[in-house]
Amino acid sequence: MMEMRQIGQILVPKGEQVTLKPGGLHVMLFDLVKPLEVGEHISLTLTTADGHTLTKQIPVKTVMAGMKHHSDTD
Repeated sequence: MMEMRQIGQILVPKGEQVTLKPGGLHVMLFDLVKPLEVGEHISLTLTTADGHTLTKQIPVKTVMAGMKHHSDTD
């Protein structure tokens, strides 16, 4: 069973990387001023602990994209 919980930061050891993806660590956006459409790109800025920022163009995907689905008959 999957459990979602909000976290305030992702610790990434120096020289390593973290991948954000559906079904794993991911970004959820709340209180949007307009609905997002699958296929469009949004600008997302990540801020590191030392204050540096990284801005990326991120594709909007469906909520369940990339996740395995199980039915009662599986």
